Amino acid sequence: MNEISNQKIRIVFFGSAEFSIPSLDFLFNPPFDIVAIVTQPNKASGRGKKVLTNTINQWAINHNINVFQPERLSDNTFSRNLAELRADFFVVVAYGKILPQFLLDLPKFGAVNVHGSLLPRYRGASPVQSAILSGDNFTGVTIMKMDKGMDTGLILDQKEIEILPTATAGSLSEKIAMLGASLLVRTLSDLFLGKITPIPQSLNNISICKKISKDDARVNWNDSSQTIERLVRAFYPWPIAWTMLKNKLQSIRIHKAQLSDKETIGKRPGGVFIDSDNNFLVCCGDNKALHLITIQPQNKNIMSARDYLRGNNEILISGLV
Repeated sequence: MNEISNQKIRIVFFGSAEFSIPSLDFLFNPPFDIVAIVTQPNKASGRGKKVLTNTINQWAINHNINVFQPERLSDNTFSRNLAELRADFFVVVAYGKILPQFLLDLPKFGAVNVHGSLLPRYRGASPVQSAILSGDNFTGVTIMKMDKGMDTGLILDQKEIEILPTATAGSLSEKIAMLGASLLVRTLSDLFLGKITPIPQSLNNISICKKISKDDARVNWNDSSQTIERLVRAFYPWPIAWTMLKNKLQSIRIHKAQLSDKETIGKRPGGVFIDSDNNFLVCCGDNKALHLITIQPQNKNIMSARDYLRGNNEILISGLV
């Protein structure tokens, strides 16, 4: 870093999610100069459809940095404005859109992306959730020089991180975001000085992960208890695992659950029973039970599963609906 202490590395930053914030914080220091931030347009939310300022836009306002929120990246005025900034790098962290080639060609040293997996594993929109769902013991972060493909660019650096058995998408994302931010600073400096030789991604172990929807978080109680427990962790804090009740008119969201050693042979998947410690257990497809700890009944506050049982003694969760 001392070799470039008297220079400024001009950055245009693309980001739209909380995952982007640590990278912004790290880059808001010499020798980096964030000359503009590009984020997705603010969206209307809630019953009143109130337009809310997104997290990255608010960060830019707080730090007095110019913001672009284009509806279309192909907008000619937007691309001209970016070209006039004479950026050394575009830095892309959880922006949510693929940059077209004409934008990638604008910065002097190209566009660099922070991706939450060890590429080429889990290219796409949900690498953290996919790693938990798959039961991986390790994942990591990749700093990549971007091309026009989806996470197919040359690798600049990578670092591995352990996935703890209790990790949720939220807790793991926070760790990866911090790891990626620190690795990003070093990588940009070395790339600026010509100290890095980018390498192609491996052609083996390539996997693609899709954008997550609320339907993906619906529990199928015919799955194994381990599969469902991973799903609960992978989809927390969004969209949160959920299931329908027996009457098919109400749902509950499952915020926290853990594996149980109780056998459920002879009981159908989705059936509820209560053990001697008054725990809320649900039968799964592998003849084992999942212990529900924290839930949220439809239109109600988050509560412990035990408290919920006190007023719902005859509740039975449906299986496949």
